[in-house]
Amino acid sequence: MRFVLVILRGILFWIPLLLSAQDNETCLSCHDDESLSVVKRGIEISLYVTDEDFNGTPHEDFECIDCHEELIGVDDFPHAPMLELPYCGNCHEDAQADFIEGFFQPLRAKGYTLLPSCIDCHGTHNVSWTGQPRQVCGICHQDILNDFLNSAHWDQITQSSDVTCVSCHSPHNKHERTSFTEVEWKLQITESCRGCHEDKVINYDLSGHYLQLAAGNLRAPVCSDCHAKHRVLSPRNPESVVSVARLDQVCSTCHGGYENSIHRPEIGDDLRLVTCVVCHTGHETEMVGTASTSVFDIKLDQVCIRCHSANLIVGEDEAHGNIHREELSKIEQGIESNCGNCHTYHFMAPGHPSDTALEKSCRDCHFDKQTEYESSTHFVSKERGHEEAPGCVDCHDERRIKKSQEQFLGQSIIELCSRCHGNRELTMKFQLNSEVVSGYGTSYHGQMYQLGYQGEAFATCVSCHDNHAILPSDHELSTIGKIRIVKTCSNCHEDANENFVQYLQHYTPHDKERNPLLTGINTFMIWLLGSVLFIFGGHTLLWLTRLIILRIKEGPIKKPAKTKYRVRRFSKNQRLLHLGMILSFLTLA
Repeated sequence: MRFVLVILRGILFWIPLLLSAQDNETCLSCHDDESLSVVKRGIEISLYVTDEDFNGTPHEDFECIDCHEELIGVDDFPHAPMLELPYCGNCHEDAQADFIEGFFQPLRAKGYTLLPSCIDCHGTHNVSWTGQPRQVCGICHQDILNDFLNSAHWDQITQSSDVTCVSCHSPHNKHERTSFTEVEWKLQITESCRGCHEDKVINYDLSGHYLQLAAGNLRAPVCSDCHAKHRVLSPRNPESVVSVARLDQVCSTCHGGYENSIHRPEIGDDLRLVTCVVCHTGHETEMVGTASTSVFDIKLDQVCIRCHSANLIVGEDEAHGNIHREELSKIEQGIESNCGNCHTYHFMAPGHPSDTALEKSCRDCHFDKQTEYESSTHFVSKERGHEEAPGCVDCHDERRIKKSQEQFLGQSIIELCSRCHGNRELTMKFQLNSEVVSGYGTSYHGQMYQLGYQGEAFATCVSCHDNHAILPSDHELSTIGKIRIVKTCSNCHEDANENFVQYLQHYTPHDKERNPLLTGINTFMIWLLGSVLFIFGGHTLLWLTRLIILRIKEGPIKKPAKTKYRVRRFSKNQRLLHLGMILSFLTLA
């Protein structure tokens, strides 16, 4: 027992002596000399270390021999000049393994020799968890470093940043991307941005871009596709790719052709009013009326009012005036309102109709009228590719759509139809009756039109041909066909019958095949008129010639002397008859 106690006393006596020779004070007694250095591979490396180098570091409570294991048990100083570098994997096994497998070995396999180690990023004694990757990464990636140092992530005044390379990139695994699918990797990029821009990324998660990417569309953009990868600038910076003046060019890289849409800037326009994000609300992209734009502190539906308030159609006589009044009322009450319910924001852009800015079809609200129109010759012709054939907006206009009872009156209807049916070149192209308008003018209804009656109850084109279901006369459902013509005329003429409808409304004597009798009568009347003018005109000229000759031979004609007697040629009754005849001719004329 006594022997055991002696041994224990010896151990307790010598251990402090051994440890005292290896504590930090022993090491710093040499290494606190600023001139202490060593030359390695021709480069002088300082060996100067102080207590302050450890303050605030993860190794603050460490002993030197915790890392420099070669010095354990060494009491002969100075120690060997070239010690093995500490092996960080003793404590940081996972990080070291990732570094070797994902960074060191791949670069070594490519032939690189000067490869970074742990201390190149984290330091030697003043170890930092975040390290100094800018100084290290920039050695090989100088162009990327320059972009970063000129970005919004770098503070030019303090020459510092909370963001470093490893804020987005794995510090130990250079091939981190290979552990993700293409979609997962793109989404991983947004997660890197989420740490600082959480509100923006949350909006992105609600966007059409995110939904497209999540569905497997690799063309759908993430943060770096729009904001650049390393030279990220503030949108308020004119040089930024997402500044107001340049943002649309970014959008056009994927949405090609949209620069042709109606919302394009013109000279003098406020660019904020026509940029994509003013409606697509920046990161969220979806056009929701209650969403605030990223350009103005207002709701999306109020953006439209900024430009279109002056010419917004709200009149009582406007067909759609009530719709606009209701939408304006919603905006005033803070209720969601979306102009896109009816209007196409990207009018003239690819995939959008080039002849109308309406999102809705007329069928959506006017189903019966659209169905009637689709049975007409106008619709059939348009479907065959004849752009000249009229559609809804050709007759009703696209914007200033008046109520039918106020827009389509007697005069306006004739003028509207005459645009096409009075155009000889157009009617000849489609082999239509080119004299239909002039033929209408010869009728009683046409005479009313020519006298300038406006709004009076006289028949116009739509009175007989209908307004939407316009069909040729040989169609069984035509309002002017043999089956239904009597019914059509009876709408105004209650006593209309088969004989009544024999009268031709659009007759023209120039169409010999269709109206041979009228052509003969017209020819006869022209010859009759010409003959009468020729015969009686010739007679008048001969009589005038005779009078001139007599005047030359006999001098002025001597008038017989007047007498005091007068003879009544016509009786009172005869004079009244003559007066009545003159008045009747003038009235008929």
